[in-house]
Formats: sequence, structure tokens, C-alpha cells
Amino acid sequence: MEFVRQLGDSGLFAITCVIALLGFVALFVWMLRDNRRAKAIEKTYGKLSAMQKELARLDTEASSRRDELARNALEYAEAVGLRDTFKRKPALKAELDALNEGLAKGRQNLSDYKDEFARLVAEKESKLNRLDNDIATKKNEWDRVIETKKKELEDATKAKKKELESIEQKIRNAQPELGKIASLDAQIQERKVRLDALDGQIGEAQKRVAEVLSTIAKGLERLEKMNLSGVQVLRQAAFESIREPVFSIVQSRLAAHREESAALNAVKDHFAKTGFDIPNRLLAAFHASLKTSDMASLTVMAGVSGTGKSALPKLYAEAMGICFLPLAVEPRWDSPKDLLGFFNYATNRYEPTPLARALFQFQHIRPDRFLPETDMSEYMLMPLLDEMNLARIEYYFSEFLSKLELRRGGELTADNYAPIALEIFAGWKGKDKLGRMITEEAIRLFADTNTLFVGTMNEDETTQSLSDKVIDRANVLYFGRPNQLKPVAAASMPGETRRLLPCSVWKSWVRPVKPGYFQDAEQTLSNLNKVLAEFNRPFAHRTFQAMLSYLANYFDPELDENARIRRALADQIGMRVMPKLRGLDLSQNAETFEKVNGIIAGLNDIPLARAFARASDREENRTGFFNWSGFDWHDSEE
Repeated sequence: MEFVRQLGDSGLFAITCVIALLGFVALFVWMLRDNRRAKAIEKTYGKLSAMQKELARLDTEASSRRDELARNALEYAEAVGLRDTFKRKPALKAELDALNEGLAKGRQNLSDYKDEFARLVAEKESKLNRLDNDIATKKNEWDRVIETKKKELEDATKAKKKELESIEQKIRNAQPELGKIASLDAQIQERKVRLDALDGQIGEAQKRVAEVLSTIAKGLERLEKMNLSGVQVLRQAAFESIREPVFSIVQSRLAAHREESAALNAVKDHFAKTGFDIPNRLLAAFHASLKTSDMASLTVMAGVSGTGKSALPKLYAEAMGICFLPLAVEPRWDSPKDLLGFFNYATNRYEPTPLARALFQFQHIRPDRFLPETDMSEYMLMPLLDEMNLARIEYYFSEFLSKLELRRGGELTADNYAPIALEIFAGWKGKDKLGRMITEEAIRLFADTNTLFVGTMNEDETTQSLSDKVIDRANVLYFGRPNQLKPVAAASMPGETRRLLPCSVWKSWVRPVKPGYFQDAEQTLSNLNKVLAEFNRPFAHRTFQAMLSYLANYFDPELDENARIRRALADQIGMRVMPKLRGLDLSQNAETFEKVNGIIAGLNDIPLARAFARASDREENRTGFFNWSGFDWHDSEE
């Protein structure tokens, strides 16, 4: 009975475990069918795995207990002799068979549940594998899409970059045009200002015209009263006003120097006495520019107002003994009449300007019976066009720009001077009241070789810029800001001016260009001109010949011959070549500017090198264009 009882307890325990396992399996199946509770299923799967392990352990333990109980039962039956009795008890055997059968069915059910559980686990793993495969497939697809999009993005970025570079290049190419547009806008604004000024001038002119018409009416009335008839004949007497002198020969206690070095030292002493500070190099450049007036008919001093541009020629002329004639240019000037005067038909009289009277005084070719009251043809004249760019110099100075170049053809005579002269009276031939034949010669005005034109120009919004036509025919000396501000200089003392400098002495200082003498300089200029051709801004024969003339006439006794030539060549590059490069784009032409820099470096001239570096410095010139403003003349004195 104890064996049965023990067997019954084990069976009940096994059945209980089976039932619990079936419950857990049913719960697992129910949770597995719900896809939305995947996480709970995974957790339950873990618990079932643990329970499966526990059931396997219990099954092993039950088997061990059954074996032990069987051994104990056999031993017990043999011990007490109840085997037969046990065999005679069919009810107990049937009960035991039933229990064994139930246990077998439980085991079979447990095996079925295990198989179902394994099938479900395999199905879940299959789904998970399919999901992993789908995820891997999707990942590969996304990788391909991402790679494709990345490549497309890189290609688009490269295309946009090229497009941006093209746009930037177009912008750089358009910078000169933008500069031109800005220049045109400035010119339009200037024209508007000039138009406003012209409106006022037209009003004034209308008043003057009314006055002239009134004078003409009165003159006609007087002619009618005098019973005069017929057409008036223009006679030489109508030009008597041009014979009135502007200068007279003044004797001074200081004689004129005949040696060039002594004359320049006298100029320096005069500057020192008046407190005028000027670098020696600037004085030498101004002096050489005047000596080349046949090749460069105008010497211009440019820069900001108040830097001594007007004082330099005035004090130079005083110390040299040159007659100085200042002329204040007005914005309304637009023809040579503003410089030379006009014929007043109302008064039947020529109205000359001081320049016209001075030119007639200083020219050596005149009508035999029509001479100036004071003949100054043996001396030097320096007219100063002060603030010359208030008006367009090409308008009022046009007669001189072309005619002054013709003076270089040699000595002027009565037979060859006509092309450079301006005829103001065509001459007259007829009979007088007594019937005698009278011939009156023509009257012409011209700038003789003893006339040195200089000009000053301020660079601000009220002025006109110089054209290439003027720059090619001029030496332009740029005045920078003063290194040190000084109080007002003392005025020149009366009586300190020297006797008038004879024209013959001045001509003795002028030196012709010796063929082949400046071979190195000529080669340098030729190389520079090739580089300028890349800018499309080369210079021509006129400029080249004028530069060589400057080299021949540059005078500085403190320098040896080679140093003098290098300095003179650097001056001419700064005066004539660099202004041509204004407004060029520094970035677009960087390689060509580097070539120019190499040529300049070969001259070993500090002022020119520094000035070029400032003009081509893109950080300093924020506009990005070449901005030439001359070099600092004081740099040579460091």
C-alpha cells in the first residue's frame, strides 16, 4: 500500500506538471497569434524555455523515483511474500495500468505540445529570418538609393560649382564694364552739374548778347549819322591792342646764371628762403620736363589741393629769370577764344587775353611794321594753366595740343612757322585815300620755342580727368600728400628775382637724343610695351621718343651716368606708362601685372616700386582695380 501511495503521489505530481505545462503552452499559443504583442511573446518564450527545462528535470527525477519505487516494491514484495497476493489483486493492477496509461497519454500530449511548440518556434524563427532578409534587402535597396542620391548630389554640386565659377568669371569680366558704367554715371552727374552751370551762363550770355545788340544798334545809329555806307574793311589797326605789353625788361641786382647746375642751385636756395619744401628729385623731374617741351608740350602737376603745385612753377620762374604768366582756368572755357581772345565787331577791335599779348611779345616772327611795344623774343615765357581740368582741356587748348608738336621740326622761320600759328588777321591789300597801294601783312599768334606751358590740376569731384590724348603729349607729375604739415611759407622778397634768362642759354641746356646711347633703356621700354600690349594699352612712337628725350635732358650732378638714366627712366614710367593702367582689374590681369612688377624691380628704383605696390595691392584698393596716384618723391631721400 505504501508503494501505491508513493506511486499515486508521483503520478499526481506528473499530471499536475503536465496540466501546468499545457496551460503555459495554451497561453504561449494565444500570445504568439497576436502580432501586436510580439514583445510579450518573446518574454513568454523565455519563460516557456525555462519551464521546459524544469519539466525535463522533473521528468528525469520522476523516472528516477519510479525506478527507485519499483526496486523498493520488488524488494518489499519479496520480503513479505506478497507477490502472489499482489498478482491476485487485479483491481490494483488495473488501477496501476490506468495510471501508466494516463501517464503515457500525458507524455504523448506533452510530446505533441513540444512538437507544436517547436513548430511555432520554427515558424516564428522563419518569420524572423524573412524579416531579417526583408530588412537586409531593404537596407541594400536604401544603400543603393542613398549611393545613387549621393552621386547625383555630388554631380549636382560639381555642376553648381562650375556654374558658380562661370558666374564669378563673368562678374570678374564685367568689372571693367561696371567701372565704365560707374565712370559714365559720374560723367553724367558732372554733365548735369555743367548743364546747371551752363543754364546760368546762358542767362548771363543772354544779358551780354542784349548788351552787345544794344551796342551794335547804337553803333549803327552812329554810322548812319556819319553818313557812312558800304561794308567795313578789316584793317591791321583794329588789332593794335595785341601790341600792348604784358612784361617789360626789368634789371635786377642778381644776374642770370648761365651754368645749368648753378641755376638749379639758385632755385633750391630760393625755395629754402621762401620756406617751400620740395624734394630734389621732383625739382629735377620738373626741370627735365620743361627742357623736353618740344616733345612733351605740356608739364602737368596733379594731386590734392594745397600741396604746392602752383608755387613750384612760380618760384622756379622767379629764381631762373623766366617770365611767369598765371592763367586761372574757368569751367565755362570751351574754345581757344577763352585763351587768346576774340574780335569785337561792335567796337571793331580785337580783344586779346594776357596770353595772346604775351605770345605776341615773345614770338620772334611778326609783321615788319606791326611789332609789340616791348620785344621779349630773346627771353623765356612760362604760362601757367591753373586748375586746368576745371574745363575740358581738349576744348580750349586744342589749338596748342596739335600745333606745339610741330615745333620739333627745327628752327622756325618766316617760311615754315605758319603751320603752328593761329591767324587772327588775314592781311589787307588796297589803296588809301590818296590812291597809293598799301599792303598790310597778316597777323599770326603762336607759341615759340621759348614758351614753356605748365598746368596744375586737382583730383576731386569738380574736375575733369585727363584723356590719353593729353597724357601722351604731357609729363604728369603727381603730388602726394605732404609728409609733414608746415606753417605758411614766407612770400618771395622783392628784388630777389634774377635778370631775365636768355632763350639762348636755355637752349644750350637742352640736349638731343644720341642714337644708340640709351640701348638698355630702349630695350626695357620695348619689353614693357610688349607687356602693355597684353593689357591692350601699349604706347606709340610719340611717347617713346618723348621718354628718350627726357632721359637725355635729365640733369642731376649728384648721380653718375647709369644712376641718372635709371632714375629718369623710372620717372617716365611713372609719369607716362602707369596712368595708362588705371582701372584695370587686378585679379583678372594678375599674371600681366606680375610681369610689369618684374620689369620695375629690374630698375631698382624704390619710389616707383613702392608706388606700383600700393596701386596694385588688392587689399588696399578695395575696388579691385589698379589705382595709380604717382609716387612719393621723398622716398628717394631716405
